[in-house]
Amino acid sequence: MRTHKSLLICFLILSLFLHISHLTDSIRAISHQINKLFDYVDQYELLMVLTYSINIVSVLTGSIGLVLYFRNKKILNKWLMSFILIENYRTIITIPSMLRFPADYFQAPSKVGFMYYIYLTAMVLTLVFTINYFIRIKTLEKEYSDTGNTTLSTSRRARLVNYIIDLLIIGGISFDKFYVLKQSIALRYVFVICFVAYYLFCEALYGRSLGKICTNTIVARTNHFSYRIIIRTLARMIPFEQLSFLSKKSQGWHDRISKTYLYVLK
Repeated sequence: MRTHKSLLICFLILSLFLHISHLTDSIRAISHQINKLFDYVDQYELLMVLTYSINIVSVLTGSIGLVLYFRNKKILNKWLMSFILIENYRTIITIPSMLRFPADYFQAPSKVGFMYYIYLTAMVLTLVFTINYFIRIKTLEKEYSDTGNTTLSTSRRARLVNYIIDLLIIGGISFDKFYVLKQSIALRYVFVICFVAYYLFCEALYGRSLGKICTNTIVARTNHFSYRIIIRTLARMIPFEQLSFLSKKSQGWHDRISKTYLYVLK
């Protein structure tokens, strides 16, 4: 277990340094896009700002997370968990795109540079070791539930914060893939694919999305958990499902249909 955790940390450090090397480009691109917004507001320009902002968020969460991790190696802290989640979500969205449109990704090293292929390799290996590690420890949620340090979440505000944060991450990465694929697939289809992949991956493996990490909430692990997460994710696609939280019950339709529960970690 220590070996798998050490390798995971090594790949996360590599991924972080590769992101840092492009940090100035992201900041410059955001500044350029914002200046264009002063002339006229365009949805694509706003999405470009969001996409580059996610790169900066990734660097910040990874940097803070690794510093805190080396100060206390007992657990993977929220910051590092957020970085892991963003990195691996990018990867599971990128891999199908690479297989479907290889010409857009696999180009001559003289054109894209060897660091590009080092980054792709680091992405895949990080995903492999993340899945291996969290399957072995049965997710962080089990560590809390075994000690009874959870209470049922009834906060609509936490639900709203979860949804907004998750939607921003999904939107930014969706547009990034839409842009990389040269708009060969309609943005709404790319968004739906990214939406489903995000919740399936995050909640099935961790029990948490990025929004839930921020609000310190988690989906309780129960019998047939993976099956319930599939139902939970598909139920999110019901029109106006978000409005179900306006009812007297603290659960939304995706909770009730899948028979899953959201807990607050103490």
